[in-house]
Amino acid sequence: KTLPHDAELASLIWRKDVREMKLLALLILPHDAITPELLQAWSPEITELEVAEHFVLELVTPSGYGEALALILWSKAPTTAMTRLLPYIILNRLALEQKVSPTLLDELQLHVVYDLETAGLDLATYIHRSLSTLAERQPGSRSSLRQIACELIDSQLIDTYPYLVGADLMDLLDELDR
Repeated sequence: KTLPHDAELASLIWRKDVREMKLLALLILPHDAITPELLQAWSPEITELEVAEHFVLELVTPSGYGEALALILWSKAPTTAMTRLLPYIILNRLALEQKVSPTLLDELQLHVVYDLETAGLDLATYIHRSLSTLAERQPGSRSSLRQIACELIDSQLIDTYPYLVGADLMDLLDELDR
């Protein structure tokens, strides 16, 4: 059997502050009901990493609004840890599909140093993952990523997230360019 696809039911279920209910809402929301407004409204209500990952996989990716949502989330002051994390989950997904635009790359450069300076482990891990995926999947992004890596290395003390991510990214870029 399959799950019903019902936008009204998905919306009602989403409002419950229960992880499993949010995951179910993501599965039953019809793709034609996904709008930029819905993504913006639901994103601040995400409190679990697993829900954030499924939100991107089930709603953001199929909708084609990933870049727009990442830009909006970066342009607003993040209100939660998850709204800070979501642009990097989106970036990773777009990098896997080789769909990271120069605009998104420019916006990444504006935020990545600050985000790593103030990151916890989850955010630092996703930033590292998204930068690595981007370097591997989109060779055209490597010069911008090299600039980011230099910024991260130059502005930080050894053993901080920015330095470690920057150094690891630089090593990856050097290896990929061989």
